Amino acid sequence: MSELDLCSYLGLGAAGAVTLNLLLGMLMSLRYSPLRHWPHRRINLFLLHQWTAYAAVALTLTTPLCCSSCTRRVSRDRFLWPIHSPLQPKINLAGAGALYLLLLVFISSLLACAWPPRVAQPALLCFFRQPY
Repeated sequence: MSELDLCSYLGLGAAGAVTLNLLLGMLMSLRYSPLRHWPHRRINLFLLHQWTAYAAVALTLTTPLCCSSCTRRVSRDRFLWPIHSPLQPKINLAGAGALYLLLLVFISSLLACAWPPRVAQPALLCFFRQPY
């Protein structure tokens, strides 16, 4: 197994972790109870959702670092602004945008948990407020 294969497996694991985290978040938003429904056991969905988010962010951040270390042609500047990459600039820009959105959601949720609710709610609502 080469280093490039390892990078591709890290990217595949990151996509799977983000998908699993999205599905767990949907279950939490629908107030799914594993005690009443299948598997009829106490499972802390919030804790599982939190740890899959940590794994997804870790895998998503290590994938570009692995790719930049295994190929000499790829610089780290191309991961920050990949519009000038020689191969697949549009797909690389979409991947970088997804990484930036994932980091925005992750950091804002960490701040929302760390701040008291009377400070966190107005601070986070200013990002998502609809213009009138």
